[in-house]
Amino acid sequence: QASADPVQDKTQGQSVLEQALQEVIGRLCDKGEGSKQVTAREVLAGVEDVVLLHVESPESFFVMRTRDWKMADMMRMQMKRKWMEGGWGKVKVDDIAVLKDDDATEYHRVKVITIESDLAWVTYIDQGNNSQVPLTSLVCMSENLSTLPPMAHHCTLAGVSSEHEWNEEAARGVRLFSGKDVCKATVVGSRDCMGKNIMIVMFSKEEDQTDISLLDFLVFRALASREGQDLEGSSLPISFRSFLYLPLDRTVQEHLVKVVHVDTPDQMYINLVGENHSYIKYMENMMEEMQEEYSRHEADDQKVIYPYVGLVCAAQHAEDGKYHRAQVTELLQEEIMMVRVMLVDIGYCQVVHYNSLRRISDKFLVLPAMAIRVSLSGVRPVGEGWSDEAIKYVKEIVRTKMMRIKLEDMKTGMDECECKVVMYEDNCIQGVSINTMIVEKGYATALPELETEKSDGHPILDIDEENNLPQLQRPVMEAGSRFTCRVVSSSSPGNICLRRLVEEESFYQMSKELTRYHETHCSPALLRHWKEGDSCVVKTPGEGWVRARVDRMMEGGMVELLLHDHGSRFVGAVESLKPLPGEFCQVGPFCWTVELPNLVPAGGAKTWTGVACEKLQEILLWVGMEVDIELGKKLTEDKWQAVMFVKEKEE
Repeated sequence: QASADPVQDKTQGQSVLEQALQEVIGRLCDKGEGSKQVTAREVLAGVEDVVLLHVESPESFFVMRTRDWKMADMMRMQMKRKWMEGGWGKVKVDDIAVLKDDDATEYHRVKVITIESDLAWVTYIDQGNNSQVPLTSLVCMSENLSTLPPMAHHCTLAGVSSEHEWNEEAARGVRLFSGKDVCKATVVGSRDCMGKNIMIVMFSKEEDQTDISLLDFLVFRALASREGQDLEGSSLPISFRSFLYLPLDRTVQEHLVKVVHVDTPDQMYINLVGENHSYIKYMENMMEEMQEEYSRHEADDQKVIYPYVGLVCAAQHAEDGKYHRAQVTELLQEEIMMVRVMLVDIGYCQVVHYNSLRRISDKFLVLPAMAIRVSLSGVRPVGEGWSDEAIKYVKEIVRTKMMRIKLEDMKTGMDECECKVVMYEDNCIQGVSINTMIVEKGYATALPELETEKSDGHPILDIDEENNLPQLQRPVMEAGSRFTCRVVSSSSPGNICLRRLVEEESFYQMSKELTRYHETHCSPALLRHWKEGDSCVVKTPGEGWVRARVDRMMEGGMVELLLHDHGSRFVGAVESLKPLPGEFCQVGPFCWTVELPNLVPAGGAKTWTGVACEKLQEILLWVGMEVDIELGKKLTEDKWQAVMFVKEKEE
């Protein structure tokens, strides 16, 4: 029979709560009495699901086990009751007290450290942080509650390099990684710090069925260093989602395909068309659904927290702006937080900022990765590598056309399958193959295995012409042209250095090859007369080996250089210059400078103020250093006027 007295009901409820707490405390005491060393704290051990409470740095943060949540809720109700009984402010140093927060619903266990007038410094026993609070917000806690072990466990991140003084960005990074999610703490040891036992833990969280490491996250963002300065020590997750891949069926003589991307005749990517064009239709439907999914209001839960190698995600194509299925293939060390991704349905590689990647739903992983790499069999380039003309010719004859391929050979390697094929236009299967056409045009040399289809019986010539490469020259750019660019540097509205987004992959590849060339070729110092306008190579402290132009000869054997691909200037010794190898003259500079037209410094000043330059930098950072430009008047060989556009972002 229910009681008619609500006061009695409330008292009975409180008695049940007190009894539950007493049982817990009793069990903890019994556990302590049975051991040689009694401790009021149940230490963190093994592998625990935890939530982050308070962060001082990667070497000092506090967590709570999720299995303590129920206890914390019970204790919070009891603390509220104790605080309501009164006795506010009647505490002394070293007392365990109940603190009522500014939020009337929050109550905390604290230890009083010092008392100054009507204020007290306290340590939050179940949070790990310290604070100064009004004395009147404290009530001395009952012995039962005060003897419960602290809920906050003090931890330090395993494998992180110790810092004398951590900045706030590192602590913010730990909070950003954890958020309000349940994380996993794996205890690997402990250490003593000023009499306190700190647990050494590996810290991770699950995202899209993959455990992500806090240490890898911090190192990637340059917020921390790995112990021993092992910059390449990040480990791949034990398991992660991946794409399925479509193999070419060896039992089928011919395949109807669509060429979706061409790097060289040795590296082309095709899509199988499928019966009744079924694969193409699947692709089109999926692409439409992806554009709809990612064109909605950008949500934080779509962003990738850490782009490990192998991550499947969605990325925008640098040229058409559409979202494609992608996979991270490399974390670039040359620039912080830049990654290389492969668009798995078209075989296109590009370099992007990790923040532009989006998490991908399982529904977009059902269709296998559609890009299949093939190479034209029986041909090799004229000279050391494929010329730009050869690549352009192949692109023109296969673009937007259905092709038929005959599989000549297939080799399976560690990373991918190499398929050697003979390729024909779909409506000319009895005609001349693409393989033979590029040989006839003089863009390739035929190997013995190539069956030529020339009807006149004349042999196909092996053309091996010497190239007389000119000095490095800029590509022609016309007024009115529009480009999407990355801002490489910006010192003022009159001096903004840009690089086209579609050329970033080529830039990184060229930089790697240039470095590899000079690390493997020991060329002697050349005593030559350098003059202004000469192209050369120089090694700089920041960028390593770079292409440069002599801009000004200086006294004392020094020279001022323009770094072609970085837009900056460098002063070095004349004897440090090396000739630019011919193979690195085929591509023009990757950077150029623009100024914003019709703008002058305020107040009639001749130079831009620091405030104006900082405001410009703030806008560029806000849009991720990506802008659209429309070229205007050409001012010098290296500088144009350009109208600049930024994409609006919702706050």
